[in-house]
Amino acid sequence: MTERTWIVPAELQAIPKTRAEVRKYLADHGISDAYDVLTVICELVTNALLHGKPDIELTLTLGEGCIRGAVVDHGPQMPQPRQPDADDDGGRGLHIVHQYTRRWGVQPLSHGSQGESQGKCVWFECGVGAAS
Repeated sequence: MTERTWIVPAELQAIPKTRAEVRKYLADHGISDAYDVLTVICELVTNALLHGKPDIELTLTLGEGCIRGAVVDHGPQMPQPRQPDADDDGGRGLHIVHQYTRRWGVQPLSHGSQGESQGKCVWFECGVGAAS
């Protein structure tokens, strides 16, 4: 297994750079057909940037035939799938994540002394043909 973590700057302009770095990392490990994984990562990182709080971490673990990923942020709001109207600009991200992954979920991070959430980890698994 191979693992790598990125700290994503708290700005939407970081998404294309993160996507390019992840694409190169996957290609360096023999994974060239990574559209689904890259799409999931972009959706989850965008959600963390829009609805979470820094620091935002993206971790990928490459295993035999599987990529496991996790996006951590420190905002208290847990992601919830929505049913957007046809003309809504957003609200489809978690549906995309559901369609492009084997499975995914959300784990709250520890709670503070007042019981407030210290953030969450949104994790996913995607199948790949050439993970090493």
